[in-house]
Amino acid sequence: MNRAERRRQERSGVSEAAIREKDRKEAYDAGYNAGMESVIEITFYMTAYTLSYKTGYSKARLRELMGYIYNNIDSFRTGQLEPQDFDTIVEEMKGKYGIKLT
Repeated sequence: MNRAERRRQERSGVSEAAIREKDRKEAYDAGYNAGMESVIEITFYMTAYTLSYKTGYSKARLRELMGYIYNNIDSFRTGQLEPQDFDTIVEEMKGKYGIKLT
């Protein structure tokens, strides 16, 4: 929110605390979205790279797998999956498959 918009809101009776909260939320959302784009790109290419040199998948198989992976990751950006869904996925990967990040 720019200064002119803040002034308009102040004149219309919106509290300063509400204006600051809206500014904070907008800044957080912008940072979150930018961060998600970076994470998606890094995760996508590093996964493809690792699969290509460690498994020797063919070009066609690698493209197919990366399509599946991208769709799963992109589900968070589009809102099809929520942070709670990610927690469930992590617990399943740890419990069922023994896959842990650290």
